Amino acid sequence: MILDYIIGIVSMAVGIGVFCWLMIRSLKNSEDPPKLIVKWIASAAAIAFAVFFIGPTLLDSMRTGDRFGLIFGVVSAAAFGAMMAVIWTGSIVDILAKPLENLFTGGDTAAEPEPNYSIPEAKRKRGFYEEAIIEIDKVLEEFPREFRGHMFKAEVQAENLKNLDAAHQTIQAILQHGNHTPKNIAYAINRMADWHIKLADDIESARNILGWIPQIFPGTEQSYAARQRLAKLKDFEKNKTAPKKFIVSQQNESIGLRSDFTELKPTEEDPVRTAEKLVARLEENPDDDETREQLCLLYVNQFGRVDLAAEQLEFLINQSDAPPHKVVEWLNKLADYQVKISGDIDAARRTLHRIIDLYPNVAAAGRARERLSFLNVELKGRSKPASVKLGNYEQSIGLKR
Repeated sequence: MILDYIIGIVSMAVGIGVFCWLMIRSLKNSEDPPKLIVKWIASAAAIAFAVFFIGPTLLDSMRTGDRFGLIFGVVSAAAFGAMMAVIWTGSIVDILAKPLENLFTGGDTAAEPEPNYSIPEAKRKRGFYEEAIIEIDKVLEEFPREFRGHMFKAEVQAENLKNLDAAHQTIQAILQHGNHTPKNIAYAINRMADWHIKLADDIESARNILGWIPQIFPGTEQSYAARQRLAKLKDFEKNKTAPKKFIVSQQNESIGLRSDFTELKPTEEDPVRTAEKLVARLEENPDDDETREQLCLLYVNQFGRVDLAAEQLEFLINQSDAPPHKVVEWLNKLADYQVKISGDIDAARRTLHRIIDLYPNVAAAGRARERLSFLNVELKGRSKPASVKLGNYEQSIGLKR
Protein backbone atom coordinates (compact mmCIF):
# COMPACT_ATOMS: atom_id res chain seq x y z
CA MET A 1 0.00 0.00 0.00
CA ILE A 2 2.84 2.37 0.81
CA LEU A 3 4.45 1.58 -2.55
CA ASP A 4 1.16 2.18 -4.36
CA TYR A 5 0.76 5.44 -2.47
CA ILE A 6 4.26 6.58 -3.45
CA ILE A 7 3.72 5.60 -7.10
CA GLY A 8 0.43 7.47 -7.12
CA ILE A 9 2.02 10.64 -5.73
CA VAL A 10 4.90 10.46 -8.22
CA SER A 11 2.53 9.85 -11.13
CA MET A 12 0.35 12.76 -10.06
CA ALA A 13 3.41 15.02 -9.72
CA VAL A 14 4.65 14.01 -13.16
CA GLY A 15 1.23 14.59 -14.65
CA ILE A 16 0.94 18.02 -13.04
CA GLY A 17 4.47 18.89 -14.23
CA VAL A 18 3.74 17.84 -17.82
CA PHE A 19 0.44 19.71 -17.72
CA CYS A 20 2.13 22.90 -16.47
CA TRP A 21 4.91 22.56 -19.07
CA LEU A 22 2.33 22.24 -21.85
CA MET A 23 0.47 25.29 -20.57
CA ILE A 24 3.64 27.40 -20.41
CA ARG A 25 4.75 26.24 -23.87
CA SER A 26 1.31 27.02 -25.27
CA LEU A 27 1.42 30.51 -23.79
CA LYS A 28 4.87 31.17 -25.30
CA ASN A 29 3.83 29.98 -28.76
CA SER A 30 0.42 31.64 -28.69
CA GLU A 31 -0.18 34.69 -30.86
CA ASP A 32 -2.67 36.02 -28.26
CA PRO A 33 -1.82 34.78 -24.71
CA PRO A 34 -4.64 36.70 -22.92
CA LYS A 35 -7.22 35.14 -25.23
CA LEU A 36 -5.79 31.68 -24.52
CA ILE A 37 -6.06 32.26 -20.75
CA VAL A 38 -9.73 33.27 -21.14
CA LYS A 39 -10.33 30.02 -23.07
CA TRP A 40 -8.73 28.01 -20.28
CA ILE A 41 -10.87 29.71 -17.62
CA ALA A 42 -14.08 29.19 -19.63
CA SER A 43 -13.18 25.57 -20.31
CA ALA A 44 -12.39 24.93 -16.63
CA ALA A 45 -15.77 26.42 -15.63
CA ALA A 46 -17.62 24.34 -18.24
CA ILE A 47 -15.84 21.15 -17.19
CA ALA A 48 -16.57 21.84 -13.51
CA PHE A 49 -20.27 22.42 -14.37
CA ALA A 50 -20.36 19.17 -16.36
CA VAL A 51 -18.63 17.13 -13.66
CA PHE A 52 -20.44 18.47 -10.63
CA PHE A 53 -23.91 19.18 -12.09
CA ILE A 54 -24.63 17.59 -15.50
CA GLY A 55 -23.10 14.22 -14.63
CA PRO A 56 -24.88 13.74 -11.29
CA THR A 57 -28.19 14.96 -12.79
CA LEU A 58 -28.04 12.39 -15.58
CA LEU A 59 -27.11 9.58 -13.20
CA ASP A 60 -29.93 10.44 -10.78
CA SER A 61 -32.46 10.77 -13.61
CA MET A 62 -31.46 7.42 -15.07
CA ARG A 63 -31.67 5.78 -11.63
CA THR A 64 -35.06 7.32 -10.66
CA GLY A 65 -36.57 7.35 -14.16
CA ASP A 66 -37.12 11.12 -14.10
CA ARG A 67 -37.73 11.96 -17.76
CA PHE A 68 -37.56 15.72 -17.20
CA GLY A 69 -34.22 15.43 -15.45
CA LEU A 70 -32.96 13.09 -18.19
CA ILE A 71 -33.97 15.52 -20.93
CA PHE A 72 -32.43 18.41 -19.01
CA GLY A 73 -29.20 16.46 -18.54
CA VAL A 74 -28.97 15.54 -22.24
CA VAL A 75 -29.62 19.13 -23.31
CA SER A 76 -27.05 20.39 -20.80
CA ALA A 77 -24.49 17.88 -22.10
CA ALA A 78 -25.14 19.02 -25.67
CA ALA A 79 -24.78 22.65 -24.59
CA PHE A 80 -21.47 21.73 -22.90
CA GLY A 81 -20.21 20.09 -26.11
CA ALA A 82 -21.26 23.09 -28.23
CA MET A 83 -19.55 25.47 -25.83
CA MET A 84 -16.29 23.48 -25.93
CA ALA A 85 -16.52 23.35 -29.73
CA VAL A 86 -16.94 27.13 -29.92
CA ILE A 87 -13.96 27.65 -27.63
CA TRP A 88 -11.48 25.18 -29.16
CA THR A 89 -12.49 24.47 -32.79
CA GLY A 90 -10.35 27.31 -34.14
CA SER A 91 -7.32 26.18 -32.14
CA ILE A 92 -7.71 22.54 -33.22
CA VAL A 93 -8.00 23.56 -36.87
CA ASP A 94 -4.86 25.70 -36.50
CA ILE A 95 -2.94 22.77 -35.00
CA LEU A 96 -3.98 20.42 -37.81
CA ALA A 97 -3.28 22.97 -40.57
CA LYS A 98 0.02 24.22 -39.11
CA PRO A 99 2.29 21.62 -40.79
CA LEU A 100 0.83 22.45 -44.21
CA GLU A 101 1.15 26.17 -43.55
CA ASN A 102 4.80 25.77 -42.50
CA LEU A 103 5.59 24.29 -45.93
CA PHE A 104 4.81 27.67 -47.49
CA THR A 105 5.70 30.13 -44.74
CA GLY A 106 8.80 28.47 -43.27
CA GLY A 107 7.29 28.01 -39.82
CA ASP A 108 7.23 30.27 -36.79
CA THR A 109 11.00 30.75 -36.61
CA ALA A 110 11.75 34.42 -37.04
CA ALA A 111 14.12 35.30 -39.87
CA GLU A 112 17.50 36.62 -38.83
CA PRO A 113 17.82 40.37 -39.40
CA GLU A 114 19.99 41.32 -42.36
CA PRO A 115 21.60 44.65 -43.22
CA ASN A 116 19.79 46.73 -45.82
CA TYR A 117 21.81 49.24 -47.84
CA SER A 118 19.09 50.35 -50.26
CA ILE A 119 18.87 53.84 -48.74
CA PRO A 120 22.63 54.61 -48.81
CA GLU A 121 22.86 53.16 -52.33
CA ALA A 122 20.09 55.49 -53.47
CA LYS A 123 21.83 58.45 -51.79
CA ARG A 124 25.09 57.57 -53.53
CA LYS A 125 23.45 57.30 -56.96
CA ARG A 126 21.93 60.75 -56.51
CA GLY A 127 25.30 62.23 -55.57
CA PHE A 128 24.59 62.73 -51.86
CA TYR A 129 27.79 61.09 -50.68
CA GLU A 130 27.96 62.50 -47.16
CA GLU A 131 24.35 61.49 -46.55
CA ALA A 132 25.16 58.02 -47.88
CA ILE A 133 27.97 57.69 -45.32
CA ILE A 134 25.54 58.68 -42.55
CA GLU A 135 23.04 56.04 -43.67
CA ILE A 136 25.77 53.39 -43.87
CA ASP A 137 26.85 54.22 -40.32
CA LYS A 138 23.25 53.73 -39.16
CA VAL A 139 23.26 50.21 -40.57
CA LEU A 140 26.70 49.50 -39.11
CA GLU A 141 25.47 50.50 -35.64
CA GLU A 142 23.24 47.42 -35.77
CA PHE A 143 25.81 45.26 -37.62
CA PRO A 144 29.17 46.66 -36.45
CA ARG A 145 31.34 43.95 -38.09
CA GLU A 146 29.49 43.48 -41.35
CA PHE A 147 32.06 43.24 -44.16
CA ARG A 148 29.92 44.50 -47.02
CA GLY A 149 28.90 47.64 -45.15
CA HIS A 150 32.46 48.64 -44.29
CA MET A 151 33.63 48.01 -47.87
CA PHE A 152 30.69 50.07 -49.17
CA LYS A 153 31.68 52.89 -46.83
CA ALA A 154 35.33 52.72 -47.92
CA GLU A 155 34.31 52.81 -51.62
CA VAL A 156 32.23 55.94 -51.12
CA GLN A 157 35.03 57.59 -49.15
CA ALA A 158 37.71 56.76 -51.73
CA GLU A 159 35.90 56.86 -55.09
CA ASN A 160 33.32 59.55 -54.46
CA LEU A 161 34.69 61.75 -51.69
CA LYS A 162 38.36 61.25 -52.75
CA ASN A 163 39.27 60.86 -49.09
CA LEU A 164 41.88 58.11 -49.08
CA ASP A 165 42.76 58.69 -45.43
CA ALA A 166 39.17 57.98 -44.34
CA ALA A 167 39.01 54.92 -46.59
CA HIS A 168 42.31 53.74 -45.16
CA GLN A 169 40.90 53.97 -41.63
CA THR A 170 37.81 52.02 -42.67
CA ILE A 171 39.94 49.23 -44.15
CA GLN A 172 42.03 49.20 -40.97
CA ALA A 173 38.80 48.76 -38.99
CA ILE A 174 37.98 45.71 -41.12
CA LEU A 175 41.38 44.19 -40.28
CA GLN A 176 40.70 44.68 -36.57
CA HIS A 177 37.32 42.89 -36.58
CA GLY A 178 38.80 39.39 -36.47
CA ASN A 179 35.74 37.66 -37.97
CA HIS A 180 36.37 37.96 -41.72
CA THR A 181 37.72 35.28 -44.04
CA PRO A 182 41.25 35.59 -45.50
CA LYS A 183 39.66 35.99 -48.94
CA ASN A 184 37.65 39.02 -47.83
CA ILE A 185 40.57 40.62 -46.00
CA ALA A 186 42.83 40.17 -49.03
CA TYR A 187 40.10 41.71 -51.21
CA ALA A 188 39.85 44.75 -48.94
CA ILE A 189 43.63 45.27 -48.98
CA ASN A 190 43.79 44.90 -52.76
CA ARG A 191 41.00 47.47 -53.17
CA MET A 192 42.92 49.90 -50.98
CA ALA A 193 46.00 49.39 -53.16
CA ASP A 194 43.88 49.97 -56.28
CA TRP A 195 42.67 53.31 -54.95
CA HIS A 196 46.21 54.48 -54.20
CA ILE A 197 47.26 53.62 -57.77
CA LYS A 198 44.24 54.93 -59.66
CA LEU A 199 43.25 57.91 -57.54
CA ALA A 200 46.53 59.10 -56.03
CA ASP A 201 49.06 57.68 -58.51
CA ASP A 202 50.98 56.45 -55.47
CA ILE A 203 52.58 53.14 -56.39
CA GLU A 204 54.88 53.12 -53.36
CA SER A 205 51.94 53.25 -50.94
CA ALA A 206 50.17 50.55 -52.93
CA ARG A 207 53.27 48.37 -52.66
CA ASN A 208 53.41 48.84 -48.89
CA ILE A 209 49.73 48.04 -48.51
CA LEU A 210 49.99 44.86 -50.60
CA GLY A 211 52.89 43.82 -48.38
CA TRP A 212 50.42 43.42 -45.51
CA ILE A 213 48.94 40.27 -47.06
CA PRO A 214 52.04 38.02 -46.86
CA GLN A 215 52.55 39.22 -43.30
CA ILE A 216 48.97 38.49 -42.23
CA PHE A 217 48.57 35.22 -44.19
CA PRO A 218 52.04 33.72 -44.73
CA GLY A 219 52.18 30.56 -46.84
CA THR A 220 48.65 30.93 -48.23
CA GLU A 221 47.10 31.48 -51.65
CA GLN A 222 46.42 35.07 -50.65
CA SER A 223 50.12 35.54 -49.97
CA TYR A 224 51.02 34.02 -53.34
CA ALA A 225 48.60 36.29 -55.23
CA ALA A 226 49.94 39.34 -53.40
CA ARG A 227 53.53 38.45 -54.28
CA GLN A 228 52.62 38.07 -57.93
CA ARG A 229 50.88 41.42 -57.97
CA LEU A 230 53.86 43.06 -56.28
CA ALA A 231 56.05 41.62 -59.03
CA LYS A 232 53.82 43.17 -61.69
CA LEU A 233 53.89 46.52 -59.90
CA LYS A 234 57.61 46.77 -60.57
CA ASP A 235 57.07 46.36 -64.32
CA PHE A 236 54.16 48.79 -64.17
CA GLU A 237 56.29 51.39 -62.42
CA LYS A 238 59.17 50.88 -64.86
CA ASN A 239 56.93 51.23 -67.92
CA LYS A 240 55.34 54.30 -66.43
CA THR A 241 58.61 56.14 -65.89
CA ALA A 242 60.15 55.10 -69.22
CA PRO A 243 59.82 57.68 -72.00
CA LYS A 244 57.23 56.76 -74.59
CA LYS A 245 58.45 56.34 -78.16
CA PHE A 246 56.18 56.74 -81.13
CA ILE A 247 57.56 55.14 -84.28
CA VAL A 248 55.91 56.11 -87.54
CA SER A 249 56.69 53.68 -90.32
CA GLN A 250 56.24 54.34 -94.01
CA GLN A 251 53.29 52.50 -95.50
CA ASN A 252 53.80 50.23 -98.46
CA GLU A 253 51.89 51.43 -101.47
CA SER A 254 50.05 49.02 -103.77
CA ILE A 255 50.63 46.19 -101.32
CA GLY A 256 47.94 44.10 -102.98
CA LEU A 257 49.81 44.07 -106.31
CA ARG A 258 53.05 42.68 -104.91
CA SER A 259 54.11 39.10 -105.63
CA ASP A 260 56.81 38.84 -102.95
CA PHE A 261 55.89 39.54 -99.31
CA THR A 262 59.09 38.22 -97.71
CA GLU A 263 60.34 41.61 -96.56
CA LEU A 264 56.96 42.48 -95.05
CA LYS A 265 57.04 39.62 -92.56
CA PRO A 266 57.67 40.75 -88.95
CA THR A 267 61.19 40.07 -87.80
CA GLU A 268 61.39 37.44 -85.08
CA GLU A 269 63.61 38.20 -82.11
CA ASP A 270 66.60 35.96 -81.59
CA PRO A 271 65.62 33.33 -78.94
CA VAL A 272 68.97 33.74 -77.22
CA ARG A 273 68.33 37.47 -76.87
CA THR A 274 64.82 36.75 -75.57
CA ALA A 275 66.20 34.34 -72.99
CA GLU A 276 68.72 36.93 -71.83
CA LYS A 277 65.93 39.46 -71.31
CA LEU A 278 63.79 36.99 -69.34
CA VAL A 279 66.72 35.98 -67.15
CA ALA A 280 67.50 39.65 -66.46
CA ARG A 281 63.90 40.26 -65.41
CA LEU A 282 64.00 37.28 -63.06
CA GLU A 283 67.27 38.42 -61.53
CA GLU A 284 65.58 41.73 -60.77
CA ASN A 285 62.38 40.12 -59.49
CA PRO A 286 62.50 36.36 -58.71
CA ASP A 287 58.80 36.37 -57.66
CA ASP A 288 57.58 36.97 -61.21
CA ASP A 289 56.12 33.53 -61.95
CA GLU A 290 54.70 34.56 -65.32
CA THR A 291 58.17 35.49 -66.60
CA ARG A 292 59.56 32.22 -65.24
CA GLU A 293 56.88 30.27 -67.10
CA GLN A 294 57.75 32.13 -70.31
CA LEU A 295 61.39 31.17 -69.80
CA CYS A 296 60.37 27.50 -69.40
CA LEU A 297 58.50 27.57 -72.71
CA LEU A 298 61.46 29.22 -74.41
CA TYR A 299 63.89 26.58 -73.12
CA VAL A 300 61.64 23.80 -74.37
CA ASN A 301 60.35 25.20 -77.66
CA GLN A 302 63.49 26.97 -78.88
CA PHE A 303 66.36 25.09 -77.22
CA GLY A 304 64.93 21.66 -76.41
CA ARG A 305 66.44 21.94 -72.91
CA VAL A 306 64.01 20.13 -70.62
CA ASP A 307 66.58 20.12 -67.82
CA LEU A 308 66.63 23.92 -67.66
CA ALA A 309 62.83 24.13 -67.91
CA ALA A 310 62.55 21.52 -65.13
CA GLU A 311 64.80 23.63 -62.91
CA GLN A 312 62.50 26.63 -63.29
CA LEU A 313 59.37 24.54 -62.78
CA GLU A 314 60.80 23.01 -59.61
CA PHE A 315 61.41 26.52 -58.32
CA LEU A 316 57.73 27.31 -58.93
CA ILE A 317 56.47 24.04 -57.44
CA ASN A 318 58.49 24.39 -54.23
CA GLN A 319 57.08 27.79 -53.30
CA SER A 320 55.49 27.46 -49.87
CA ASP A 321 52.43 29.52 -50.73
CA ALA A 322 51.81 28.23 -54.26
CA PRO A 323 48.12 27.32 -54.76
CA PRO A 324 47.45 23.60 -55.28
CA HIS A 325 45.91 24.13 -58.73
CA LYS A 326 49.07 25.92 -59.89
CA VAL A 327 51.31 23.16 -58.49
CA VAL A 328 49.25 20.58 -60.38
CA GLU A 329 49.49 22.68 -63.55
CA TRP A 330 53.28 22.96 -63.28
CA LEU A 331 53.74 19.25 -62.56
CA ASN A 332 51.63 18.36 -65.60
CA LYS A 333 53.72 20.72 -67.72
CA LEU A 334 56.87 19.03 -66.47
CA ALA A 335 55.41 15.63 -67.38
CA ASP A 336 54.54 17.03 -70.83
CA TYR A 337 58.13 18.08 -71.42
CA GLN A 338 59.56 14.81 -70.11
CA VAL A 339 57.37 12.72 -72.42
CA LYS A 340 57.07 14.80 -75.59
CA ILE A 341 60.51 16.41 -75.65
CA SER A 342 62.86 14.13 -73.73
CA GLY A 343 61.00 10.88 -74.28
CA ASP A 344 61.69 9.96 -70.65
CA ILE A 345 58.52 8.10 -69.72
CA ASP A 346 59.89 6.95 -66.34
CA ALA A 347 60.54 10.55 -65.29
CA ALA A 348 57.03 11.51 -66.40
CA ARG A 349 55.59 8.68 -64.30
CA ARG A 350 57.47 9.91 -61.24
CA THR A 351 56.19 13.45 -61.85
CA LEU A 352 52.56 12.31 -62.13
CA HIS A 353 52.94 10.24 -58.97
CA ARG A 354 54.00 13.43 -57.19
CA ILE A 355 50.54 14.86 -57.95
CA ILE A 356 48.89 11.76 -56.49
CA ASP A 357 51.08 11.89 -53.38
CA LEU A 358 50.55 15.62 -52.81
CA TYR A 359 46.78 15.70 -53.41
CA PRO A 360 45.45 12.13 -53.09
CA ASN A 361 41.83 13.08 -52.44
CA VAL A 362 41.20 15.66 -55.16
CA ALA A 363 40.19 15.38 -58.79
CA ALA A 364 43.72 16.18 -59.98
CA ALA A 365 44.94 12.88 -58.52
CA GLY A 366 42.30 10.98 -60.46
CA ARG A 367 43.27 12.71 -63.69
CA ALA A 368 46.95 11.91 -62.99
CA ARG A 369 46.11 8.21 -62.50
CA GLU A 370 44.18 8.23 -65.75
CA ARG A 371 47.03 9.93 -67.56
CA LEU A 372 49.52 7.34 -66.29
CA SER A 373 47.72 4.69 -68.33
CA PHE A 374 48.07 6.74 -71.54
CA LEU A 375 51.71 7.80 -71.29
CA ASN A 376 52.76 5.34 -73.99
CA VAL A 377 50.28 6.95 -76.38
CA GLU A 378 51.70 10.39 -75.58
CA LEU A 379 55.19 9.09 -76.20
CA LYS A 380 54.25 8.21 -79.81
CA GLY A 381 53.43 11.85 -80.48
CA ARG A 382 56.78 13.02 -79.23
CA SER A 383 58.31 16.00 -81.10
CA LYS A 384 61.95 16.37 -81.93
CA PRO A 385 63.84 18.90 -79.78
CA ALA A 386 65.23 22.02 -81.37
CA SER A 387 68.97 22.56 -81.56
CA VAL A 388 69.82 26.14 -80.70
CA LYS A 389 72.97 27.09 -78.88
CA LEU A 390 72.66 28.81 -75.53
CA GLY A 391 74.56 31.96 -74.71
CA ASN A 392 76.81 32.81 -71.80
CA TYR A 393 73.85 33.78 -69.59
CA GLU A 394 73.33 30.06 -68.88
CA GLN A 395 75.63 30.29 -65.87
CA SER A 396 73.13 32.41 -63.89
CA ILE A 397 70.09 30.39 -64.83
CA GLY A 398 69.21 29.08 -61.37
CA LEU A 399 68.13 32.42 -59.94
CA LYS A 400 67.70 31.10 -56.41
CA ARG A 401 66.16 33.45 -53.89
